Amino acid sequence: MKKLFIVSFSVLILGGISAFGFSHFSDKKVEADEKVRIERIEGDPIADFNDKKILVGSTDYVFIGKVISQKGQINLHLPITQFNVKILKEIKGNFNQDEVVISQYGGYTEDEEGNKILTVFEDDHLLDINKKYMFTANKQKDGNILIIPEYGNVKIKDINHQNVLDKEFEEAYKNQEVPEVIKNRKSKNP
Repeated sequence: MKKLFIVSFSVLILGGISAFGFSHFSDKKVEADEKVRIERIEGDPIADFNDKKILVGSTDYVFIGKVISQKGQINLHLPITQFNVKILKEIKGNFNQDEVVISQYGGYTEDEEGNKILTVFEDDHLLDINKKYMFTANKQKDGNILIIPEYGNVKIKDINHQNVLDKEFEEAYKNQEVPEVIKNRKSKNP
């Protein structure tokens, strides 16, 4: 049976609050070897994040990092999984440290009967340990660094792919565009 309900919450972006509407539903898909039900959350982003200039202009941080380990999970209205990430290159923002804890929407929970559920944002899988990613993320009011759902973690396949992504995101940073919705909210909440 397909469960459908709307979950609304706010994500802090550049000092303003941006509303995302999410639909939460169960796929009925069960991994044969793990017996895990997968639930996908769908959302409507505030801007066209396929455009890297807009994606970069909407974030506090753009960097290449290697996932070292999973730190833990926070269960609010959605599970949020935290990872320890080694900073390899900063393109936008400055962490002033070699490692950072980043948060990603998604994670494991259990239903009333103790069955495992993996909640993911659309097709955004949880980060893989010992893999490199190009990250785009925002600092939240509580200090957490939250990657942009679906667009904020591009897995790096090899050194050539890393060089291409590096060049694309460096160029996007030089020409970043802040969406009007973020500009408007930032001016209302300085």
